[in-house]
Amino acid sequence: MIKLSKESRYTFFSLLVIPLIWIGLNHFGYLDYLKVKSVDLRKQFRGELPQNLGDNSLEFVKVEGNRTLPKIPKVTYVNFDAATLAMDGVGERPWDRAFFRDTAMTLLEKGGARSIAFDFGFAPKSMARMVPS
Repeated sequence: MIKLSKESRYTFFSLLVIPLIWIGLNHFGYLDYLKVKSVDLRKQFRGELPQNLGDNSLEFVKVEGNRTLPKIPKVTYVNFDAATLAMDGVGERPWDRAFFRDTAMTLLEKGGARSIAFDFGFAPKSMARMVPS
């Protein structure tokens, strides 16, 4: 057994409190809340970042209040909802990854997207209507 001096013992137990507090804050969700709030405050303090529009920087659209906005939006959201899933061309799950490749290529080439993100679970197995459970 390791012998600790009285001062070392106080230091050890004082520092042991920090991980216990951290575990408690994480268990009750306060760390996630603090993380989200700190990101919000940092972005609010930083302000809006200028967008590099390249060749299309002179094309603007007039909106209400006699304001102008660039023609190219900063973010375009493409929804894949229940109506889209019901279309014949989409097919049945699990989808082939070529479907996502073709979708991404269309958005990049024809849509002029600079980056694409998919919010799908690419699991090896999925529940499909064609496969009995």
